[in-house]
Amino acid sequence: MATRPVEGMAIRPVEGVPMEKIDNILQEIVGYNNKKAPNYLPRTSVEEVDGKLLIVIWCPAGSCRPYSVPINVTAKGTKEYFYISSGTSSIEARGAVLVELRELANRVPFDERGNSDI
Repeated sequence: MATRPVEGMAIRPVEGVPMEKIDNILQEIVGYNNKKAPNYLPRTSVEEVDGKLLIVIWCPAGSCRPYSVPINVTAKGTKEYFYISSGTSSIEARGAVLVELRELANRVPFDERGNSDI
């Protein structure tokens, strides 16, 4: 009897991305980044895992957050909104949630704070 993969666990070996598609994917990522306001540039790297190539996207908290994004990133001239993660979904930040999001932007994230006790 085959076992089902555990939710949240990587399925190995990885499928990977063909070498000939990597440059186009990285260019698409830059295009989507330019749709955010203010502009945000995550770090990307190409890594080898299980003998296959993967694109890794690192998205540290930016200094100009929060960021807005068009409701439809493939259409031109659509209205921009702020979104938050809620479980496995992205939802529009409105009302008190949007106010809190803007207030949180003025704080340094926990994982980026220095430790003066070391």
